[in-house]
Amino acid sequence: MPFEGAAPYVSGWWAAAAFTEFLLILVLAGALAALRRTAARAPSGADLEQSVHERTLELFDATSSLEAQRRRLSALIDAIPDLVYFKDPQGRFQVVNEAFRRFAGKADQEIIGKAADAVLSPEFSGPCVAGDEAAVAAGRPLKVEEEVLTAVGPRFFTSTRIALRDPAGASQGVLAICREVTEEKALAAHLSHSEKLGVVGRLTSGIAHDFNNMLGVVRVTAEMLQDEAASHPKWAQGMGRILQASERATHLAGELLEFVRSKPSSPEPFDLHASVVSVTGLLRETLPKSIEIRTAFSAPCTRVRGARSEFESVLLNLALNARDAMPDGGKLAFETVDGSKDPPGSPADGAAQHPDWVEVRVRDTGMGMDESELARIFEPFYTSKPAGKGTGLGLSMARRFIEGMGGKISATSQAGGGAVFFITLPLACNPLAGGGAGCGMEQPSCEAQGWRASRNPG
Repeated sequence: MPFEGAAPYVSGWWAAAAFTEFLLILVLAGALAALRRTAARAPSGADLEQSVHERTLELFDATSSLEAQRRRLSALIDAIPDLVYFKDPQGRFQVVNEAFRRFAGKADQEIIGKAADAVLSPEFSGPCVAGDEAAVAAGRPLKVEEEVLTAVGPRFFTSTRIALRDPAGASQGVLAICREVTEEKALAAHLSHSEKLGVVGRLTSGIAHDFNNMLGVVRVTAEMLQDEAASHPKWAQGMGRILQASERATHLAGELLEFVRSKPSSPEPFDLHASVVSVTGLLRETLPKSIEIRTAFSAPCTRVRGARSEFESVLLNLALNARDAMPDGGKLAFETVDGSKDPPGSPADGAAQHPDWVEVRVRDTGMGMDESELARIFEPFYTSKPAGKGTGLGLSMARRFIEGMGGKISATSQAGGGAVFFITLPLACNPLAGGGAGCGMEQPSCEAQGWRASRNPG
């Protein structure tokens, strides 16, 4: 047969074809299995929607958690009573707390993203920027105390500033915490002042005792000379004035001791007019002749209750202050005014408009005081006089004496326009009734006792 020799080749070709077909079937079966697995893994439309929803919830929860943490942090910063702020490297505020907003008087939207000179007044913005720059230059936490001069006086702050940097050392801004300590410094000064008062008090007590001893010698000697000078009226008159002055000095020494020991004096009824006449008589003999002394008594009733020596020392102190304020001379007036009338120029405290009160005015035409001096004249140790010319205790003692009598003392003045002191005291008798109301004593009315005032005695 012609193809008998080709039989082996044909059978080999069919075998190869069958093997190839088998491999093709395997490849197709694998591809089909892969497609089925892929189809099984691919989500359906509902499954995809569920997955997106779950992811959205996760993101919302994370965002809510961050917002809650931000609110808690903001509340914690706002709870800090000190001023807290954070600035970026360009010096713009990025975070401030409630205390800072109150201090600046602005809301967040008026502060965030702005520099200090656009947020704070000039007296505060300058120190703020300087302190931040110093902290950046120092490269470490910086704690300083700052004094800021304002229109109402100095204000003091303690501040801690921290310059923040990233790992590479680049500046990230400044965190600052500032606390105002103006009141604390004032309290510390007050305590120091109180300690000083205690030391001066002990010193004054010793001086007053020694002064009394010396006055005793002066009084005894003056009494002896007065007896011997009986035939020389001028000498006797001079000795009488020495005795009168030494007696007043003795009372003053006793008042100093009472002031130091805080012991109240023994009050007794006395007439204001009589005290004013006594004091002005002494002043006419001792003050320079360039100072004209006047009296004007218009109060119908001037019977008060207190220590007469203390009241007269108040008048003397006011007169001596007026003398110092009028080195070239001037006018010094003592007036009494009925408390039932509204005294022109009198401080409106209401007490001087009550019929059971009487007001004494001491006015001068001296150099006067400005508002800052007038606000402090009754403070212990404060004096507007040059060093060595005043102790600063006179008016503080005067206020203590007047308040011890149940009254008030105040003043009005302006630079170059003189000064007026107002002493308001309760009457020891009722000018509208026949008895002594308000003083706890059985007394006839003022008119019955003959205390109807005369004008300008002397």
